[in-house]
Amino acid sequence: MVDADAAQIGVIVQLSEIKWPSVVTDLSSEVYHAVDALSSTRLQILNTKTNLHLSHKLSNPDDNEDFVVGRALHAAVLQPEVYAAEFIAMPDGLKRTTKEGKAEYERLISTGKQVMSASQAKQVEGMRQSILMHSDAAMFLRSMAGDAEVSAFVEVDGINHKNLKAKARFDRVVDIGGEVAIVDLKTTRSASREEFERSIWGYGYGTQCALYLRAARQFWNVQHFVFCVVEKEAPFVSAVYRMSDTVIKEFNYKLDLLIDRYKDYIENPTKGYTGITEIGVPAWALRKLELETIGEIENV
Repeated sequence: MVDADAAQIGVIVQLSEIKWPSVVTDLSSEVYHAVDALSSTRLQILNTKTNLHLSHKLSNPDDNEDFVVGRALHAAVLQPEVYAAEFIAMPDGLKRTTKEGKAEYERLISTGKQVMSASQAKQVEGMRQSILMHSDAAMFLRSMAGDAEVSAFVEVDGINHKNLKAKARFDRVVDIGGEVAIVDLKTTRSASREEFERSIWGYGYGTQCALYLRAARQFWNVQHFVFCVVEKEAPFVSAVYRMSDTVIKEFNYKLDLLIDRYKDYIENPTKGYTGITEIGVPAWALRKLELETIGEIENV
């Protein structure tokens, strides 16, 4: 087991060596996430919440089941050697609520690896197999020449603020006859086009796409952003989508606004909702009230 203090010192040393702008192909996820810079995850929080929400999130990171499974899948597909070195599963049928299960869990924890339940390991394996059996997904994520887990550190501009330090971590960067594609692996409830388009909007994937392309184009001739999508439940259906250039263009303006929001966060990290704002009800509820009023008039 690696000494915790030594590991932390190693992270600090690597952080001090990061240069702006730069691309790093062998940076651990631990070091990448420790870099304090604008990111798509931070922008998504600011898109729907306040500076104070982001400050709280950064001070209180969570590691829920979806995050564990997502990280494990990325490693299993993109870096099998990392998956073997950093993840381990509880034996099938052994529960942590039993004496034997608790003892086994403690033993696995002592290895320093991320411990998954048996069901999580089966889920990851089901998704991995689905991706590798999908010819297009396997091509982008495994067989096509490229690099996995590539970290980029750049400066980006908003509308009113310039040169903000930003970071992006590309699942894969692949070469297609001289053109570069950024490939992003996503787990999803449904891989259908209609449902995943909703996810692009609801989970901030459009803003992420715009940020990643803006960062990547500082280094390469990037022409494509490709989502490789796999469902989180059996039969773990996979799909591959190329992000529309027209939609990316629209999200670029939204990205500019959010970059300015991030500058405000840097200057006012504890700011919540401010001022006194007139409030009513959602548009659908207002319409219902209007219809009810019309109905009362007609019944007089």
